[in-house]
Amino acid sequence: MKLTAIVLDSVGLGYLPDAPLFGDEGADTLDHTVLKTGVELPHLAALGLGWVPGVHTLPRPKPQGAFGRMREVNPGKDTTTGHWEFVGVHLERPFRTYPEGFPEELLRAWAEAIGVGGWLLNRPYSGTEAIRDYGEAHLKTGFPIVYTS
Repeated sequence: MKLTAIVLDSVGLGYLPDAPLFGDEGADTLDHTVLKTGVELPHLAALGLGWVPGVHTLPRPKPQGAFGRMREVNPGKDTTTGHWEFVGVHLERPFRTYPEGFPEELLRAWAEAIGVGGWLLNRPYSGTEAIRDYGEAHLKTGFPIVYTS
Protein backbone atom coordinates (compact mmCIF):
# COMPACT_ATOMS: atom_id res chain seq x y z
CA MET A 1 0.00 0.00 0.00
CA LYS A 2 1.24 3.46 -0.86
CA LEU A 3 0.38 6.54 1.17
CA THR A 4 1.00 10.14 0.28
CA ALA A 5 0.04 12.61 3.00
CA ILE A 6 -0.45 16.19 1.88
CA VAL A 7 -0.27 18.69 4.73
CA LEU A 8 -1.48 22.14 3.71
CA ASP A 9 0.27 23.97 6.51
CA SER A 10 -1.90 26.65 8.10
CA VAL A 11 -4.59 26.27 5.44
CA GLY A 12 -7.71 26.19 7.56
CA LEU A 13 -10.94 24.63 6.36
CA GLY A 14 -13.30 26.71 8.45
CA TYR A 15 -12.79 27.37 12.13
CA LEU A 16 -12.96 24.94 15.01
CA PRO A 17 -14.96 25.22 18.26
CA ASP A 18 -11.94 26.58 20.17
CA ALA A 19 -11.36 29.41 17.65
CA PRO A 20 -12.67 32.12 20.01
CA LEU A 21 -9.91 31.21 22.50
CA PHE A 22 -7.33 32.32 19.92
CA GLY A 23 -9.15 35.18 18.20
CA ASP A 24 -9.74 33.05 15.11
CA GLU A 25 -13.53 32.84 14.97
CA GLY A 26 -14.63 33.11 11.34
CA ALA A 27 -11.25 32.03 9.97
CA ASP A 28 -11.49 29.99 6.77
CA THR A 29 -8.23 30.23 4.87
CA LEU A 30 -9.06 27.91 1.99
CA ASP A 31 -12.51 29.25 1.10
CA HIS A 32 -11.47 32.88 1.60
CA THR A 33 -8.43 32.38 -0.66
CA VAL A 34 -10.51 30.72 -3.38
CA LEU A 35 -13.15 33.46 -3.20
CA LYS A 36 -10.59 36.29 -3.26
CA THR A 37 -8.23 34.93 -5.94
CA GLY A 38 -10.32 32.53 -7.98
CA VAL A 39 -7.54 29.94 -7.69
CA GLU A 40 -8.56 26.53 -8.97
CA LEU A 41 -7.28 23.39 -7.30
CA PRO A 42 -8.32 20.62 -9.71
CA HIS A 43 -5.89 17.98 -8.45
CA LEU A 44 -6.81 18.49 -4.80
CA ALA A 45 -10.50 18.59 -5.71
CA ALA A 46 -10.05 15.30 -7.61
CA LEU A 47 -8.54 13.75 -4.48
CA GLY A 48 -11.62 14.79 -2.50
CA LEU A 49 -10.79 18.15 -0.89
CA GLY A 50 -14.17 19.59 -1.90
CA TRP A 51 -15.89 16.87 0.15
CA VAL A 52 -14.14 17.78 3.40
CA PRO A 53 -16.59 19.32 5.89
CA GLY A 54 -16.02 23.07 6.00
CA VAL A 55 -14.95 23.41 2.35
CA HIS A 56 -17.60 25.24 0.34
CA THR A 57 -15.77 26.61 -2.71
CA LEU A 58 -14.33 23.58 -4.51
CA PRO A 59 -16.02 21.17 -6.91
CA ARG A 60 -16.98 17.73 -5.67
CA PRO A 61 -16.11 15.15 -8.31
CA LYS A 62 -16.08 11.49 -7.35
CA PRO A 63 -13.00 11.34 -5.04
CA GLN A 64 -9.94 9.52 -6.32
CA GLY A 65 -8.39 9.45 -2.85
CA ALA A 66 -9.14 9.47 0.83
CA PHE A 67 -9.59 12.82 2.53
CA GLY A 68 -10.19 14.23 5.97
CA ARG A 69 -10.04 17.15 8.31
CA MET A 70 -8.00 17.19 11.48
CA ARG A 71 -8.83 18.90 14.75
CA GLU A 72 -5.98 19.25 17.18
CA VAL A 73 -6.30 17.85 20.66
CA ASN A 74 -2.95 19.25 21.78
CA PRO A 75 -3.09 22.43 23.85
CA GLY A 76 -1.97 25.67 22.26
CA LYS A 77 -2.11 26.84 18.71
CA ASP A 78 1.08 26.31 16.81
CA THR A 79 2.07 24.53 13.66
CA THR A 80 4.69 22.31 15.26
CA THR A 81 2.31 20.68 17.73
CA GLY A 82 -0.08 20.05 14.84
CA HIS A 83 2.65 18.31 12.87
CA TRP A 84 3.69 16.26 15.89
CA GLU A 85 0.10 15.27 16.57
CA PHE A 86 -0.35 14.25 12.93
CA VAL A 87 2.28 11.54 13.49
CA GLY A 88 1.02 10.49 16.91
CA VAL A 89 2.83 12.72 19.42
CA HIS A 90 0.43 14.36 21.87
CA LEU A 91 1.55 17.07 24.27
CA GLU A 92 0.19 17.76 27.73
CA ARG A 93 1.08 21.45 27.70
CA PRO A 94 1.74 23.97 24.94
CA PHE A 95 5.22 24.96 23.81
CA ARG A 96 6.91 27.91 25.43
CA THR A 97 5.97 31.31 24.09
CA TYR A 98 8.06 34.46 23.99
CA PRO A 99 5.91 37.19 25.58
CA GLU A 100 8.65 39.80 25.09
CA GLY A 101 9.46 38.65 21.54
CA PHE A 102 12.59 36.85 20.38
CA PRO A 103 15.98 38.00 21.71
CA GLU A 104 17.39 40.98 19.81
CA GLU A 105 20.76 39.26 19.35
CA LEU A 106 19.10 36.28 17.67
CA LEU A 107 17.10 38.50 15.32
CA ARG A 108 20.15 40.56 14.32
CA ALA A 109 22.08 37.40 13.42
CA TRP A 110 19.08 36.00 11.57
CA ALA A 111 18.47 39.22 9.62
CA GLU A 112 22.12 39.29 8.58
CA ALA A 113 22.03 35.62 7.55
CA ILE A 114 19.00 36.14 5.30
CA GLY A 115 20.23 39.46 3.95
CA VAL A 116 17.63 41.90 5.26
CA GLY A 117 18.18 45.16 7.08
CA GLY A 118 15.61 44.61 9.79
CA TRP A 119 12.32 43.05 10.78
CA LEU A 120 8.84 44.08 11.77
CA LEU A 121 6.86 43.46 14.98
CA ASN A 122 8.66 40.82 17.14
CA ARG A 123 6.06 40.17 19.80
CA PRO A 124 3.13 37.84 20.41
CA TYR A 125 0.49 38.49 17.77
CA SER A 126 -2.15 36.71 15.76
CA GLY A 127 -0.78 35.69 12.37
CA THR A 128 -3.79 37.08 10.54
CA GLU A 129 -3.57 40.35 12.46
CA ALA A 130 0.19 40.55 11.82
CA ILE A 131 -0.44 40.37 8.08
CA ARG A 132 -3.29 42.87 8.32
CA ASP A 133 -1.29 45.34 10.43
CA TYR A 134 2.22 44.88 8.99
CA GLY A 135 1.69 43.44 5.51
CA GLU A 136 1.93 46.78 3.75
CA ALA A 137 5.13 47.70 5.61
CA HIS A 138 6.57 44.30 4.70
CA LEU A 139 5.82 44.86 1.01
CA LYS A 140 7.49 48.29 1.13
CA THR A 141 10.59 47.28 3.11
CA GLY A 142 11.03 43.57 2.41
CA PHE A 143 11.53 43.07 6.15
CA PRO A 144 10.06 39.82 7.46
CA ILE A 145 7.18 39.99 9.92
CA VAL A 146 8.32 38.28 13.12
CA TYR A 147 5.75 37.23 15.68
CA THR A 148 5.12 34.52 18.20
CA SER A 149 1.77 32.93 18.87
